[in-house]
Amino acid sequence: MKKNKEQQQKEQQQFFPVVEPPSDSVSALEFTPKTAPFNGLCAASWDQTVRVWEVDSSSKTATPKSLQKMSAPLPDASWNGDGNRIYASDCTGRVFEWNLDANHVSQRKCHTAGVRACRWLWTPKTPLLMTASWDKTVKFWDTRAPQSVVSINLPERCYAADVLYPLAVVITKCATSSDGLLFAYALGNPYSLCPIYPNAHGALDPFEEHWTVIARRTSNEMFFFHNWREYKRGFANITGDFFMDKLQAITKSQT
Repeated sequence: MKKNKEQQQKEQQQFFPVVEPPSDSVSALEFTPKTAPFNGLCAASWDQTVRVWEVDSSSKTATPKSLQKMSAPLPDASWNGDGNRIYASDCTGRVFEWNLDANHVSQRKCHTAGVRACRWLWTPKTPLLMTASWDKTVKFWDTRAPQSVVSINLPERCYAADVLYPLAVVITKCATSSDGLLFAYALGNPYSLCPIYPNAHGALDPFEEHWTVIARRTSNEMFFFHNWREYKRGFANITGDFFMDKLQAITKSQT
């Protein structure tokens, strides 16, 4: 059914342009958390900048607030929980912490290749930073310490990653085909990750025992379009592609 002119105009009014956008492709976009002192948006770009806008939905404006120019393209950026710091990663393996209150940027060399994903996360013990890299590793950092809390090897380069405690998801390239591999983990406490199915895949499992693999999909052969009841119960075989049956119990117990 075709939309009438009035509907089209209403939809167009919901969108408004961002002033002074990046000059190259945008690799990451993220709004400030609810605890932030302002309603903002940050963007990381291949033009080597991290930009922050203050967004006012009532007046439909996105006003430039802050900008930092780095020395390499930036694949990702993430706010901290208070909305006063931004963590950004670059294509050389560095991660930057931008303190917006002091307008100060510090950096650390986290990986030997570009950092595709840089995600801040809350945990019951202390906030951590998750970094996933093209050097085939994922690391968790206490930003107050110089060394990573946990480092894990991947079978291939990271294509994408995200985390929301107590779950983390990493996507890598499959070494034997053009398909991607998706790995999901129940993190528990990253200082002492508790294995439930250690070495479940034997020689096929590239991960150390302190990770709990809750899902594995390496091809299109296994049907994953199930309803909630089937996901709650779990399905398939843990020696191949599967979704773990104890996930709900694990996440409910992490307090």
